[in-house]
Amino acid sequence: ISLSIAGGLIYSFSFIAIMFAVCFYPGMKAILITALSVNIVFLLSCAVIVRINKDKVDYLLQFMWRSVVLVSVFLALVILPVDRRLSTLYKEHPAFIQAYKEYLENPDDTQVQAQLKEQRSAFR
Repeated sequence: ISLSIAGGLIYSFSFIAIMFAVCFYPGMKAILITALSVNIVFLLSCAVIVRINKDKVDYLLQFMWRSVVLVSVFLALVILPVDRRLSTLYKEHPAFIQAYKEYLENPDDTQVQAQLKEQRSAFR
């Protein structure tokens, strides 16, 4: 039961990390790397438990496959450049792309932050 609870918490955190990456929130790189690391540790833990206890193979395979898929998604999100993800996900919102690029150049400017917030809320 505790493994199921841990898996649920890890997968919930993982989906929050994916949303951070898709919406380009501040800190997305850190949360992606953290979620990637947690999923790798969970995957390796499941593999060790399967190796030790052969009775739980069927039960743990579902967790292992989910973690493999999430690790693949996180690796893609970490490896792909931000410009490419922006142009792919938000090609119909050039004002948001421009506002985000300006934010990357001047993250401490309050006017740039307000513009990004305005553009982010425009397509929701």
